[in-house]
Order: sequence, then structure tokens, then C-alpha cells
Amino acid sequence: MNSSNHLLIELKKIKKIINSSKTSSANSIISKLEEFKEKNSLKNPNNILLKNSLNYILHLDQDIEGNFKKSMLNRLDEAKDHLSKSTHTICGFGSKKIKNGMNIFVYDINEIMLNLISYTKEKNKKFNLISTESRPHFEGRYLAKYLYKLNLPFTMYLDCAARLAIKDSDIILIGADNIDLNGTCYSKIGSEMFAEIARNQGVPVYICADSWQLNPGNFSFHDVSFPQESIWKSLPKNTSVNTHIYEKINPGLITGIISDLGIYNPYMFVQQAVRNNSWMFI
Repeated sequence: MNSSNHLLIELKKIKKIINSSKTSSANSIISKLEEFKEKNSLKNPNNILLKNSLNYILHLDQDIEGNFKKSMLNRLDEAKDHLSKSTHTICGFGSKKIKNGMNIFVYDINEIMLNLISYTKEKNKKFNLISTESRPHFEGRYLAKYLYKLNLPFTMYLDCAARLAIKDSDIILIGADNIDLNGTCYSKIGSEMFAEIARNQGVPVYICADSWQLNPGNFSFHDVSFPQESIWKSLPKNTSVNTHIYEKINPGLITGIISDLGIYNPYMFVQQAVRNNSWMFI
């Protein structure tokens, strides 16, 4: 799950790197930021939002007149401003999809979705949240505690009862870590299965994401796995466990992507994201 709070922490580190530079020359600052970028890619290989934010800050003419350090700090402030405004805009678009009395199935919860839920409740709408336990880390239990603080009703199903959960839902909201240029979304394992069940049940599926989560094509999305011991500590010798964390969601299964640009089907979202973020491709 990509958290905007986590991203803001990383941006503070970047600001510290820029400010700590003893010179305002472009080469010195860019060299340090490229080193930070490389280390972060190893630590957070699939955080496309962070990678795009870093590229936005670095996308500055090195021959710019005046103080390069000041100009880069301005770019950093613009990135932070995007994140702040984006979250609020997504909440505005997303809340329109949530009607009174709805049962909402949520999965691969990210901070955008939590903000959307809180924002919609503040609009005095009454709705019910549904999810699965979401093994192996039991995100469903964490969600239950969060919703308790908001005084929102929540029903948690066993993972194996997902079909029943979706059958009882009016809409599905799923988080995303990466969106390819063909509209394919990468989310937590199980997401495409839920989307397929939803299609068979006639339940619309919406992805909640920032437009900066579009992968411009130069980032590799890594196939990482849960630690095997987190699934089963004492594994029989004849047994192996598939521990993939992510899977693709076919864009044909997605009703729309709710982003800071509006609500579009995956193909239109990509067109809008490319048009509004041309700096990603330069």
C-alpha cells in the first residue's frame, strides 16, 4: 500500500538533501538526488508515486538562470502541492459514486481510499463497508479498527467467502500501486479474481489512484513475494507456497479509475494522465 504520508516523509528527506548541499550548482544537487533515487528504488521498488514525484523534482533545466537549489525546492513544493490537492479532488469525485444505503466492498486499501471514506461520511451519507480478512497480514482487521473510530458499520468476510461478499455489494473500490500505459492496474493478489466475480455479479469496479501512479514505461514493476515464513513457518518438504503479493487487473474488468483527473475508464484515464503529465515522457 502506498501511503501519501510515507511519501511526504520521503519528500522531507529530499528537501534535507537539497538544503544540505553546500553549493547551488546543478551537478552537485542532482548527483545526490540520483543517489537517493537509486537507494529508494531498491527499498521501494514498486512505489511508482514516489518515483514519479522524484522525476518531477529532477525534471528541471540544469542551465536555468539564477539559483538552481531554489528552483528545485520550488519543484518539490509543487510536488507536495499536487499530492495535497490530488487527495481532496479524488475524494470529491469518489464520494459522488457512493450513495446512501450502499454496501461498498473495498480491497487493497490505500490512504486515498481511507480519505475518501472519511470525506463521504462527513457529507452525512450512510453506507456500509464490506471486505475480506485479507491474509496474510489481515488488513481487514486493521480496517475494522479504523472504521470503528469513524462509527461506520463494517462486515468482514473470510477470504474464501469473497463471492458472497461481492454479491452483497453495490460497488467495489480497489487500490492500485501501478497503472500501465495500456490501462492494466497492479494491485494486491486477489484483486483480479474479485474483479472477475464482480463482472459476473454485475457489480461495478473502480480503482482509486493518483494520476502520478501512471507508469510512463521506464519503471519496472517487480514481482515481489510475501516472506514464506509469514504464510507457513514449518513447511512440509513436499510443499511449496505461492507467495506473490501483486497481480494485474485486466482493464476490461474495470468500470473506471477514480483519480485527481476525474472518473474515466482505464483507456481514457491513460490518455488524460499522459496529456496532463507530459513531463513524464521527456
